[in-house]
Amino acid sequence: MYFMFKLSMEGLSSKDLMWVFMLLFIQICGARGCIEEEKMGLLEFKAFLKVNDENADFLLPSWIDYNNISECCSWDRVICSPTTSRVEKLFLNDIRQQQPFLDDDGWFNYENEKFWLLNVSLFLPFEELRHLNLSAHSFDGFIENEGFEGLPSLKKLEILDISWNEFNKSVIKYLGAITSLKTLILSKIELSGSFLIQELASLQNLKVLDLSNNQLKSYQLVQGFKGLSSSKKLEILDITSNGLDKNAIKHLGAITSLKTLVLSQVGLSGSFPLQARQDSKNLSIFKRLETLKLDSNKFKNTTMQQLNIFTSLKNLSLTSNNLEGFLHIQGIIMHFGKLDDVGPE
Repeated sequence: MYFMFKLSMEGLSSKDLMWVFMLLFIQICGARGCIEEEKMGLLEFKAFLKVNDENADFLLPSWIDYNNISECCSWDRVICSPTTSRVEKLFLNDIRQQQPFLDDDGWFNYENEKFWLLNVSLFLPFEELRHLNLSAHSFDGFIENEGFEGLPSLKKLEILDISWNEFNKSVIKYLGAITSLKTLILSKIELSGSFLIQELASLQNLKVLDLSNNQLKSYQLVQGFKGLSSSKKLEILDITSNGLDKNAIKHLGAITSLKTLVLSQVGLSGSFPLQARQDSKNLSIFKRLETLKLDSNKFKNTTMQQLNIFTSLKNLSLTSNNLEGFLHIQGIIMHFGKLDDVGPE
C-alpha cells in the first residue's frame, strides 16, 4: 500500500499535491470536531438556564450553534480530548455570576440569592467526562428522579466539585456510588446534622476530600475518620471551619495515607496534637504528613511542643494563632512576629 501510494504521489503535480494535503487536513480537523450528541447536551444545559429565568445568552455567549456547524470544543468552560474530541472537562461553576458578601457571622453568602433545582441528567451524554465543576450555584436539591443517582454511569468521572450549594447530607449516599472519583469537593453544602462521612468509604480511588465550611461536629468527624480508614489512597483532607476537639485528633491516624491535613479554624487550643504523651503511638502515622495547616486556632508557643512528631513536614502554616516570638521545633528555630490577627481568647 505504501509503495502504491508513493508511486501515485510521484505522478502528481505540485498543485495536485496541494489539494491532496488540503483534503487530508480538512478530514483530520473534521474528525476532531465535537460530538453532535454532546453539543446538544451543552445546548440543553443552556436551555435549562433559560427555563430558570437566567439570561443564558449573556452568561454563555459562545454557546451558539451557527447552522449546525459550531465547534462546541471551542466554547467557554468546555475542554475536549485532543484525540477523541469528546468533552472531558466542564467548568460550570458560578455561571450566574452571583456577588458574594461577608455576613455578620463571618460567612460568605450571595446577594439576591435564588435557590433552584439541579437536573443531573443533563450531564449523562458526556461519557468521557473526567472533571465536573458545579460549585457556587445555590442549588438546594434536584428535579425529581434527576439527582446524583445517575452520575455513577459516568465511569471516567474523577473530579467533582459541588461546593457552595445547599445540597445537604442527602447527596452523600449517591456520591459514594461514583467509585471512579479521585477528588471530591464538598465545601459549604450544609452537611450539618446526622451526616456520616463513612458513607464515602466506598470511594477507594479518592485522593482529595474537602469537607470544609460545613460546621460538622467533632463526634461526626470521628465516626468519619474511622469509616475512611479503609481508604489507602486518600492523601489530602481539608476539614477547615468545622468543630474538632483534641480527643478527635488521634482518630485521624486511622487514615494512614494522609500527606496533607488542613485543620484551620476548627477551635483547637491547648496541647497539640496530644494531651497524653503515652498516646503518641496512636499518631505515628503523622510522620508521613508533608503539609499541615493549623491556621486560625488558639495555640500558644507553650502548647506546640509535640510538633516534633511530624518528621516529614515540608510545609507548616500557623498563621492567626496566639504565637509570638520564637518557636522551637526539633532544634529548628522558627520565628513568628507578634500576630495582629488573633482569634478571640
